[in-house]
Amino acid sequence: MVVIDGSYGEGGGQILRTATALSVLLGIPCEIENIRKNRPNPGLRPQHVAGIKALLKLTQGEAEGVGEGSESLVLFPGKLRGGSFEIDVGTAGSIGLVLQSIMIVSIGVPSRLRLKIRGGTDVKWAPSILYLKEVLLPLLRKMGYQGEIELLKRGYYPRGGGEVLFEVHPSELNGIDLQKRGEILTIKGLSHASRDLRSKRVAERQREALLSVLRTKGMEAHIKIKYEDTPSTGSGIDLFCRLFQFDPWVKCTWRKRKKG
Repeated sequence: MVVIDGSYGEGGGQILRTATALSVLLGIPCEIENIRKNRPNPGLRPQHVAGIKALLKLTQGEAEGVGEGSESLVLFPGKLRGGSFEIDVGTAGSIGLVLQSIMIVSIGVPSRLRLKIRGGTDVKWAPSILYLKEVLLPLLRKMGYQGEIELLKRGYYPRGGGEVLFEVHPSELNGIDLQKRGEILTIKGLSHASRDLRSKRVAERQREALLSVLRTKGMEAHIKIKYEDTPSTGSGIDLFCRLFQFDPWVKCTWRKRKKG
């Protein structure tokens, strides 16, 4: 069994997500101590619990210490399997962070894996779903990864309510060379908000503010506007920079709106 100190370095949730995912992928039991020790609220949060339970569901494994607030965890992975499953992260727990672990594990699936995940799609301190769909997946596909992400419904903090469909087929990965960034070809983006903010033109104001910043750097961008029905009021903006490096690839930044 591998023992990992969760307080190492940043001491946040990434150690937990990576360690549990590699434990399942490699079939090696692990124990994680001092989980999120360097955070104001140490221990497992609901989205971490949901992520671990998802890994257990995919492998029929077992674990000790899987509960909100737990600062230690022992994971005994089972055999990874394909199939169709549903995962509820709970309220606005980040779907993107849960997918970080699942995408690592899914490299080893023996057959098609299809997941419907409910939770938050655009929340603070987490990658947005569009980042995973438009940035991470295109890069992974260059390595041979056969995965797809579909945004069914957007969900903001605090109630979440977002839905994402994730599907992956058995993949064999190859190397990729990203030592050179390449020149910027185009910049595009999406400024999105809950429908109740339409009268205040929140998505338009976000776009205008971002465009004004880009223009100070001599750059232009095509940013679309979208309002959606969501359980909670919220907004965000995803910006994609299409670069040339042998063939085009994509980079992204994301911001969540603050009141004001």
